Amino acid sequence: MQIDAAQLKNFITTLTSGVAYSVDTRASVFAAFEFGSLTGPAKCELAKFFICESCRFAGAVNLSYDADFFICHVAKEIDTWPRNVGIASRRLEHIAYAMPLAIGYDGPASSLGVLGATYLLHQLEFLFREMSGTLKSDGKFKNKKAYDTLKQQLGRELKKYKMSARVNDIVVTYQIMKLNTALLAPRIYGELDQQLPHYKMSNGKLITNIGERIAYHRHPVSHGQRSDPSFGGLFYALAMSIALYGTSLFQRV
Repeated sequence: MQIDAAQLKNFITTLTSGVAYSVDTRASVFAAFEFGSLTGPAKCELAKFFICESCRFAGAVNLSYDADFFICHVAKEIDTWPRNVGIASRRLEHIAYAMPLAIGYDGPASSLGVLGATYLLHQLEFLFREMSGTLKSDGKFKNKKAYDTLKQQLGRELKKYKMSARVNDIVVTYQIMKLNTALLAPRIYGELDQQLPHYKMSNGKLITNIGERIAYHRHPVSHGQRSDPSFGGLFYALAMSIALYGTSLFQRV
């Protein structure tokens, strides 16, 4: 029997409705159903639930066997998807390898964990462009119609970009991606933006959405100031799961 997104939502509501509910004391999600029984949209919902439950804030994680179990099974499943089509070639296999490493499968804060988290962190920005429907893979606008439409929809956030420019700010890329509500993943990310708390980082930077959270670490990690993003590994892996199952970017078996 397959479990769809609506059924999973009902299950999660029941699971978390107790007065004494906590990630440490609740029953395992996978005591009620198997990973393989979940539809793609249900897997997106479960990834969203684990983000809300286990990594609501950047750098703060409530360890969850369920979330780790989920990520390992996601990696195992996507490793069977075709790799000779579209953007999957020499990408999907690396994502599948990086996900278990990013959650500490090789040991907490291990060197492999750092490398896995770093790879996922960078791939998320690329996949946001691919999900947008209006940006090319290098961040340039696909055409003038897409550019004009985005300027109307986002206004000030696109004011500094000319038609020939490349959108190189992951926060703006994220906002563009969220406009493509024909895909499930942007809708799930938008729901997370509504459900997760807004908070300030140590430097006073206010985090109000997933894009800002990723951007806070993306550039310092890329340019070397911050050498270890492994504390965000679970979050990056769960956010990646939403991109995998909430789009058709990768062909299924």
